[in-house]
Amino acid sequence: AALDGLRAFAVVSVLIYHLHLPHTAGGFFGVDVFFALSGFLITALLVQEHRTNGHVGLRKFYGRRALRLAPALVALALVSVVIAQFATRHLASSTWFGLPFALTYTTNFAASITGRSLGLFHHTWSLAIEEQFYVLWPPVLVWWLNRGRSLTAILRRVLFAAVLGSVWTAYLWLSTHSIDRVYYPLDTRASELLIGAFGALWFMNTTRLKRLAKPWIAPSGLAAIAVMMAFATPQTGWVYVVGLPIVAMLSVVVVISIVASARGQLHRVLCLGPLRHLGKISYGLYVWHFPVYELLQSRATTLPVRYLVPIELVVSYALAAVSYKLVEAPFLARKARFAAITKSRSDALRGSVGIAGAPTTASANGPCRAERSAA
Repeated sequence: AALDGLRAFAVVSVLIYHLHLPHTAGGFFGVDVFFALSGFLITALLVQEHRTNGHVGLRKFYGRRALRLAPALVALALVSVVIAQFATRHLASSTWFGLPFALTYTTNFAASITGRSLGLFHHTWSLAIEEQFYVLWPPVLVWWLNRGRSLTAILRRVLFAAVLGSVWTAYLWLSTHSIDRVYYPLDTRASELLIGAFGALWFMNTTRLKRLAKPWIAPSGLAAIAVMMAFATPQTGWVYVVGLPIVAMLSVVVVISIVASARGQLHRVLCLGPLRHLGKISYGLYVWHFPVYELLQSRATTLPVRYLVPIELVVSYALAAVSYKLVEAPFLARKARFAAITKSRSDALRGSVGIAGAPTTASANGPCRAERSAA
């Protein structure tokens, strides 16, 4: 359940970044935390399902993903094309241009190739990368598992792919210095998701979790990410050479430390009710905050920042909360029908620790009770 608190940290970083306030330009690293977390959780759940059932139901997997991700995106599309008519002419035109790319999860390629703004859908480039990862990675992983490949062998291949992807990103930046080319496409961002996948495979294949279960490790990792945010901007060259993989690796260390141990002050903080609530609606917050910001900033140009920022945050939260209750929650209930494993995510992950032979320290008696995650 503390992972919801980590999601809150990531989404708040992005929300602050898009406010364009002084000294907040490094908040874009919140997306990279999400990438690493997604790679970790999806890989861990697929491996756990294979261990439990002897196979992985990819049809059910994609059904669950669609029920989780599509409703809020479709709602965003319907609302955005309506309210864009009340925006500036340029914003309305860009929104209509971005609509087909948003609905087909290709906004990352559109942003990279065309260089055009995608209006109220520009932020969906990261959703496109995750969806493309969901399309490509699970069948490969399942194919390896079905052929009897050991987790150690898969680990080595994933590590090689992650290193190769990071080197490729660094090479493209050093040779082109094109932010659009390295910031948006899947080939330059897949390494972060693969680092998360590597962390999951290592997590489920090791008996040395005690090394990462010490209570000071997660706070140190999160503090290091915060420090990098303080010194980074999307235009900073070192971000694409070493920054992105380092943030992904630190994120994985934090995730493993949180899951492997229920101790420590950070774990207690991440389990606080408000943070867990923000983490639970983090997908909606990400989906809805950007169009809110864009519309208000395009129309309320004479409103002082001290008033505009609170309005942006409050409206974004309100839309996310309503979206979760009226749009996402009904489909999350249906999503349970596709579940191949009835255990909660926390139970599945804790079970994988036991399978690996390491002691399971997280329990419902820890600082926060485990419960089913909306993701």
